[in-house]
Parts: sequence; C-alpha cells; structure tokens
Amino acid sequence: MICFLCGSIAPGRDGVGDYTAALAAELTRQGHACAVVSLMEHEDIPADYPFTHLRLKATQSWEEKARLLKPWLEREQPDVLSLQYVPWTFSPRGLPFGLTAWLQDIAGPARFHVMFHELWVAAECGASFKNCILGVIQKRLIAGMLKKLSPVCVHTTNLVYQELLRRVGWQAKLLPLFSNITPAESPTEATALFESIGLPGDKTARRDWLIAVLFGTVHPTWDPTRAVELLEDAALLAAKRPALLFVGRSGAHGDALRERLSAEHPGLTAAPTGLLDIPALTGVLHAADFAFSASPWALAGKSSAGMTLLGHGLPLIFTDDRWRLRQGDTPLPDNLNGCYLDGPQLAQRISEGLPPPQSVFTLEAAARQLYHDLDTVLNAS
Repeated sequence: MICFLCGSIAPGRDGVGDYTAALAAELTRQGHACAVVSLMEHEDIPADYPFTHLRLKATQSWEEKARLLKPWLEREQPDVLSLQYVPWTFSPRGLPFGLTAWLQDIAGPARFHVMFHELWVAAECGASFKNCILGVIQKRLIAGMLKKLSPVCVHTTNLVYQELLRRVGWQAKLLPLFSNITPAESPTEATALFESIGLPGDKTARRDWLIAVLFGTVHPTWDPTRAVELLEDAALLAAKRPALLFVGRSGAHGDALRERLSAEHPGLTAAPTGLLDIPALTGVLHAADFAFSASPWALAGKSSAGMTLLGHGLPLIFTDDRWRLRQGDTPLPDNLNGCYLDGPQLAQRISEGLPPPQSVFTLEAAARQLYHDLDTVLNAS
C-alpha cells in the first residue's frame, strides 16, 4: 500500500492536495491499494473519495496528530509513505523544523518516498539577501531530511529541481505533472460569459478576434510587456481584435495588472472571467486561440496551470527566459510538446494559428509510472 502525506485534500483548496487526491484515486482505479493522510486541513469540507483517508486539522499539535495517526497506520500497514513536499505546507514560514523527526516517529516499518513539488527559495540569480538566507536554511532542512529518511525513491517535476537535488547527493526521477482539471465531456458554451465581458457570444463573429488566456494566479515577478506585444502584433497581422482573458483566481496582482493593461492598451480587451466550474472553464478554454504562461521557461515543468491549459488543447507561450541558477549551468526544457518560447517570427506563427499539443502527460500515465518506480526499488531492496 502507498500512503500519501500532504497538506489538505479539501477540493480546490490546495493544488498539491488536488494532485495527491487525483493520483490516489487513479492508483485505486488501477487496482493498487492507496491511502491519503492530510496533515493540515483548515476547513472540514466533506468529499467522497475512493481511497482510505485520514484528515487531520492544521490547528492540532504535531503531538496530537501523531497520537491519532500512529494507530491508524498500524491498522492500514502501508509499505510506503509518500511525502508530497512543499516547505510552506508544513510551516507558514517555509521552515518545517521538526518534520523529519516527526516522520521518523510515525513511520513504523514503512519506507519513505518523497515527491518534491517545491525545493528551497533563492536558487536563482538576482534573489534578495533575505531570501538567500531563507534558502540556505531550507536547503539544509531538505538535505538533512533526505539523509535521515533515506527514501527508496525521490521524484520531482522538472529538470532544474532534478539538478538541485543532484547537488545535495540525490538522483531524483522525473515525474511530470498532469492536469488537475480534466476537460468536461459536455462543456458549457461561452456565449453568455463572453457577451458579459465585451466579446461576441456568436462563434462566427468571434472569428474576428484573437483570444489569449492567462489561467490562475499571476505572480508579481511576471512582466506582461512582451506577451501584450505578441498578442497585439499577431492580431494586427491576422486582421483581428486582441483579447486577453484572466481566467480563474488571478490574485490581487493579476487584478491590478488587468486594470493597468486596459488603461494603457485601449485596443486590447483585458477581461476577467472569475471562478468557473469545470464545464464553463472547458468552454472558455476551447474558445481561446492560445495561452500565456506566467512561469519562467526554465521552470515550465512545475506549472500545474500550464498542464491544465495544455490538457485542454491550448498552445502555451512562455515569454520569460531570464531565470537562471546562481551557480552552475541551468538545465532548460527541450521540445516541450505544445509549448513555445518567445523568439523571432512567433507573432507571425500565432497569427497563422499555432498547432495544439499532440499529446500530454496524463493522470493515468503518472499513476503507472509512480507505481512502477516504487515497485521496482522495493522489489530490488
């Protein structure tokens, strides 16, 4: 049995929790025994899961969590405890002191697996002094945790994190992200929504528009200048009107950015869709021409928002290629299906219509790979 340890599996409240729940459900569907323990639930939101689970509250002390969890683990008898690691999940400051000792205390005979969704901050050039200090401590905590837990297998999502883990002595395997949101089989037509934000609801009239989307929270470090240039230049070449839709929760920075773009670019329709249910989200994304990613190109593999966009068939454009490691070479993505890095003639290619991704890494494939990797090392040990 694989028992996942994560923060929260309340639906829609924690991206890593949604990932974990989806992966556990798929492993269960494929016939493997799975369980999930969420350690930091903030809301008691009921949900129906096809796997065994235990949900512990963020307000409970670690001693109380251990008291409840130990007998539960003794009953379930997992072979592997799979820690879904994000430092801020287990500490608001991103410094989970005591986590390693706590994990050793509750593990019993189970072996450890670690999936690193995040590592330490300030690995990149230009990081602030404050973040560099934080990053040094986070790095030492991670290196110490790996040494003491001695996991049978380590995974991460992208080449940069794989390289950073190699530098602290661990050969991590890549387990690419999948979309947490499966396209709806019966999507809602975007007619009414588009009309409410100034776009034509009629599909025929919409052919006169070039529609790009930004999905999810927009990080303050992302500079939209080049994205807007590409969109406006491509629209001019195609003799269409440009629109940039902010889909889902954009965050305070995203809201301010949208208002600024509307003021500075009167020919651009920059509009929010707000939160959408899955059928409506699928309808909007299917009506768009392409999407922008606010992630840097070097970290393309860790963007769950990007995987959702690719999973809905949208070409994904990256305009930020500045991110580099402070020390050593930075491994960069190569031939990411459906992804395009800003470069010469890109506006022309957008105007002609970028081809959609031919295939994406699926939830089913992720579950198969995870089980295979764990089964291989457990049988060899």
